[in-house]
Amino acid sequence: MSELNRSQREAVEYRDGALLVLAGPGSGKTTVITHRALELAKTTDARRILVITFTRSAAADMKKRFDELDEDGVGRGLTFSTFHALFFSVLKAAYGYNSSNILKPEVRTRFFREIMEELKLTDDADRELLEKIDSAISFVKASGIDAQYYYPIDCPKEIFLAAYKSYESKLLSGGLIDFDDMQLMSRELFYKRPDILGKWQDRYDYILVDEAQDTSAIQYELVKMLAKRGNLMLVGDDDQSIYRFRGARPEIMLGFKKDFPDGKIITLDVNYRSPQQISKMSLRLIGNNRDRYDKRIEAARRTEEDAVSMTEYKDASEQNCAVLNRIKTLHEEGVAYGEMAVLCRTGHTPRSMVEYFLRWGLPFQMRDVLPNIYEHWIYKDIEAYLELASGRDAGSLLRIINKPARYISRNAFTTRDCGIEQLFRAYSDKDYLVERLRKLEYDLRMIASMKPGAAVHYIRHVIGYDDYIKSYAEYRGVGTVELFETMEELEDAAMSYDTYEAWREGIASVKEELARMARERDEREDKVSVMTYHSAKGLEFDHVFLPDVNLGVTPYKKARDEAELEEERRMFYVAFTRARKHVYVSWLDKRYNKPCEISPYVGELIASVKDFCEGARIYHVSYGEGVIKKAADGKLTVAFDTQRRDRTLDLNHCVSRRLIKVVG
Repeated sequence: MSELNRSQREAVEYRDGALLVLAGPGSGKTTVITHRALELAKTTDARRILVITFTRSAAADMKKRFDELDEDGVGRGLTFSTFHALFFSVLKAAYGYNSSNILKPEVRTRFFREIMEELKLTDDADRELLEKIDSAISFVKASGIDAQYYYPIDCPKEIFLAAYKSYESKLLSGGLIDFDDMQLMSRELFYKRPDILGKWQDRYDYILVDEAQDTSAIQYELVKMLAKRGNLMLVGDDDQSIYRFRGARPEIMLGFKKDFPDGKIITLDVNYRSPQQISKMSLRLIGNNRDRYDKRIEAARRTEEDAVSMTEYKDASEQNCAVLNRIKTLHEEGVAYGEMAVLCRTGHTPRSMVEYFLRWGLPFQMRDVLPNIYEHWIYKDIEAYLELASGRDAGSLLRIINKPARYISRNAFTTRDCGIEQLFRAYSDKDYLVERLRKLEYDLRMIASMKPGAAVHYIRHVIGYDDYIKSYAEYRGVGTVELFETMEELEDAAMSYDTYEAWREGIASVKEELARMARERDEREDKVSVMTYHSAKGLEFDHVFLPDVNLGVTPYKKARDEAELEEERRMFYVAFTRARKHVYVSWLDKRYNKPCEISPYVGELIASVKDFCEGARIYHVSYGEGVIKKAADGKLTVAFDTQRRDRTLDLNHCVSRRLIKVVG
């Protein structure tokens, strides 16, 4: 164990009792788990040691790492398992379940298709609503909440409850269980049958849990029940708990001493991944969260090289071009594409980036299943307007005739490709409807004469499609945030093209590339990774780009209370600490031609410069480049040479203003 540092060795050599290991980014978490498991196996029957992690790939990787350490084979029989595999083993032993009882993804899809029909959710927009209901059902079950007392954010409660009851009924009639049922049923079984619980408790002397910050309340309750002897090791980082939407709670780790008064807490206090600047700035950033363990972590690499760049761009186009240009330059300098990543808070930025990667011809891969915005029902509505204006598809008229409401009955459409002339004849005796149809004709002529961006803007604000979105959201009891984000993104994408034909060709290219990527997910190739913050967790790259660090994006505009805002900061912290060499933070002055506010995280990062970067150069939007200096009273100032006269500003003033770049 000579390669272990002091804190790692302390955790590895810990013998009996509860242990919480706080493992920050790049601190050797897996090394500690595998080494401790091996140390335990030297004096304990390895079959009585259980290591739990979240995914099969993580469990397989950990077992491989363990086997490489276990040269003498003392750990033969040690169990590496996921939570779901463990709980399924419990149910298999108690009820005789087998793999045929596990709900398969395609069957789940069929169930929800049937639920759509039952609830008369037939519109394309309703399909998106059902996806949110699907996620809400999983959250409720994973959290152990009674569905009756759950109030969903993105759908009416009565629709959620009806869908929940129908889904549970289908599972029951088919003798099926989903992954969430596995833990619920295991908990119920252990409470009802202490004898069965006792048998499982007697099976393991030591339980080691990886990624403890991602455990749900039920999962934590179950492992505590199994750890009868109190030999429970939790390894994780409360600062990296970013799966609240799945039921994960950082409070579980924060309550460790309450649950185990005699337990020990060890912090792995060396960051082997990132250089000093990234390590210190990230710690200062996450230190703004209140509900966390305070940690002192030093970087193993104490380089003074520039490791953080922060840049403001006028709009998304300028930012995306700058990011890709930097990627291209780095590759020309010898950096492999696979050592670079673009990490985004939401799915909107990756979609925008994809189009730029395609135009520039740079290789990239998506770690997320990227929803194609051009398959979204809102785009299909916009497309219907543009197709009608181009004289292509008369059948599109039925799709948009009441978007916004024109009070034209579907019964007036005698055929699917019924045109406006037929509607004129159908309503010839109703002057007010004839007038609305004439207005639609005029609008279509106007759209036909416009460039795509202007046409989309006209559809939204002159024809009144935005009003339709608002009325739809009110009718379905859903929020408008994501709907309007989709509209804004479509309009912004359309602005890049001079003709509708060119836009159609661009859309076809995007669709073709996304389909190819779905077929050929070869992660061994040398490609830039483009993904969300959530998908980046556990990964690391030499160079990390964090675009769109604006208020409303990160922290995301849907974050409402303190707990959600703290999770937003944890997500940014996770993204920031993926970098081994350099992180590039950027934000926009304007998005969709509207002013943007800078994220508070930028100010928090810049403020951390004061701790260790006297002499650093910064660029201020008004005064150009300046140097951080310490004044006689100890306060830090920034000295600028404005060519007109020397100018010195308090550093806090610079932080509160727009800074372009921090170097040093």
